[in-house]
Amino acid sequence: MDVKDFATDEDRFKKKIGVRRFDVNSATQKLLSLADLWSSVAQENLGGLISITAAAEDARIDGEVLGKKFCIRYAPFGLEGEGTVEAALSIQDLVTGKSIELSRFLVSSKGAILTIAGEELINSEHSEYGYKVLVAIATRVINAPSKA
Repeated sequence: MDVKDFATDEDRFKKKIGVRRFDVNSATQKLLSLADLWSSVAQENLGGLISITAAAEDARIDGEVLGKKFCIRYAPFGLEGEGTVEAALSIQDLVTGKSIELSRFLVSSKGAILTIAGEELINSEHSEYGYKVLVAIATRVINAPSKA
C-alpha cells in the first residue's frame, strides 16, 4: 500500500462500489450464460469432446477438452470505469497437480471479452460469439504443455 490508497473520498467510494456492483453482477451473469452455451454447443455440435460445468458458488467454470481438464476462476475487477469480471484460465501440472495459468481476460457487463488492458477481443454481437470464445479457450488448453 501507499499514500494514494488512503486518498479516496469515502462517500465517492460508496457510490462507485454500488454502481460497480451492477456491472460485476451483469458481467458474471454473461460469463455464466456463456458457460451454459458452451456446454450445449459442446454436446450438440462437438459430440461431447468438450465438457463444461459452471460452479457459480465457487466462482469457477470447470471443463475438459479431450479429457484434459481446465478451470476458469473469476472475480470482480476494477473500481474505475466499467466494472468487469477478471477470468483466469488454468490447467494442472500432470505430475505435481499444481495450477498452471494459461491466460487472463476480462468479461464486460455487456459480455465483451477484453484483454487485461481493456482492449476488446470480441463482443457479444459478433456472429458465433459464444462458439468462437469456446474454440479460443479449448485451443489454448489443448496446445498448452502440462508442466509447471
